[in-house]
Amino acid sequence: MKSFFNKIKISTWPLIFLLLALSLVFLLFLIAEKYIYTIIIFGIIIFVSFKIKVPKFSLVLFILSMLSKLLAIMLIKPPIESDFLVMYQASKLLRVGDLSYTDLDYFIKWGYQVGHVFYQAMLLKICNSIFFLKIVNCLALSGTTVLIYLIVKDLLNEKVAKASSLAYMFYLHPVLLTTVLTNQHVPTFLFFLALYLIIKKDFCKTKPIIKYLIAGTLIGIGNIMRPEGIIFILSIIAYLLCICYKSEKFKTIFLKSLVLILSYTIITKGCSFAFETFNLSKNGLDNQDPLWKFVLGTNYESRGRYSEADLIYLMNRKQELEVIKERTIKNPLQFSKLMAIKAKTFWADNNLYWSNDYLNNENITIFSKKMSGEKVNEYLNAINEQVYIVVFILAIIGLFSLIKNKYDKRVNLFIILLSTYFVVYLLIETMNRYTYTPRVAIFILAAIGIDYLSKQIKNIKKCLN
Repeated sequence: MKSFFNKIKISTWPLIFLLLALSLVFLLFLIAEKYIYTIIIFGIIIFVSFKIKVPKFSLVLFILSMLSKLLAIMLIKPPIESDFLVMYQASKLLRVGDLSYTDLDYFIKWGYQVGHVFYQAMLLKICNSIFFLKIVNCLALSGTTVLIYLIVKDLLNEKVAKASSLAYMFYLHPVLLTTVLTNQHVPTFLFFLALYLIIKKDFCKTKPIIKYLIAGTLIGIGNIMRPEGIIFILSIIAYLLCICYKSEKFKTIFLKSLVLILSYTIITKGCSFAFETFNLSKNGLDNQDPLWKFVLGTNYESRGRYSEADLIYLMNRKQELEVIKERTIKNPLQFSKLMAIKAKTFWADNNLYWSNDYLNNENITIFSKKMSGEKVNEYLNAINEQVYIVVFILAIIGLFSLIKNKYDKRVNLFIILLSTYFVVYLLIETMNRYTYTPRVAIFILAAIGIDYLSKQIKNIKKCLN
């Protein structure tokens, strides 16, 4: 009889939990309707990650990710504007062999943008369609989502790998950015593919130098389209010097670093030389005005954002360094305030401006129901922000858990990468879109937080039993 009542008690726990969950959902619905969707999202993530075994999850994840991105590019159709318009128009010209774009001051000063122009032109030769360019964006982003799963699985375990990758799949900022002809999707995939190969112990186990050759090549190719490769190169070298010196000889670390740098340099400089030789760019992939981003980034009045007033400094590059010194060294208090503002803008701002801003002037019909575009935009921004906040908190929890607990030292590579980006972004022009790439690392670190919390919940259950 006693065992019978015990069984009843056990069987009632799921029902009680369900009622409490429904009550919480209803309460939140009364408080703020927008929270419902975020609760549902994380409910799905937890259920799929910890309760369901999915065979060939990486393939399923890729397919689901692709479907969500395809849905985004079919429903969200922002106008092509700003730098994206300049590069797209140049890509159309290059596709038919017209090199007149090379005379534009834009490409003379910022030759590194030609890499993305060339990439788009090659895709337009295959299929002359903006939609096709966006499909490739979807493929790259889906690949990055799978990489998060593979990286976390290798560092931690299957369950938290599923959770962190699914969270990234639901994170709207990169999803909706596939609708924009930005040069961030493919390079981000290549950069993190390089990191995955480096941390994977069984990849080129007999000849580890080869993985650094491949990694440097991948980062170099990515850098041709978006010049952020140097951040990954420096992060890897810092990781080797600071973390691996105890287990490896300095000679080995030096050789790995040398191979990484050489392969990266050969790819980037070789491509730059080729572009200049074949008249695709007057200055190859070189940046003729490297201080411009720093002029913008140190402007306290504009909060480090783009400023028309700063354009006057482009006429005389000798002034630029003086302006930067005046705003930083000569005015350290003001610059400190600016850094705090920029840190908040870069890492806390989740505005979907580039993909969604046009919706504010649109009327949208969803399932025969008319809605204002502004309302839709409001909901999308809210969901995007809520998902990111949860993930960011999990990443913080994960970092704090590393202080007291033993962990895989390979995690340090992603901590170093994020730290490097943080320092760089304190100095350059402020734009939340720029954090697209490093935020991938935040989702990887969030997995540590998920792992820590799941272990704590298990311990609590043991104590209760």
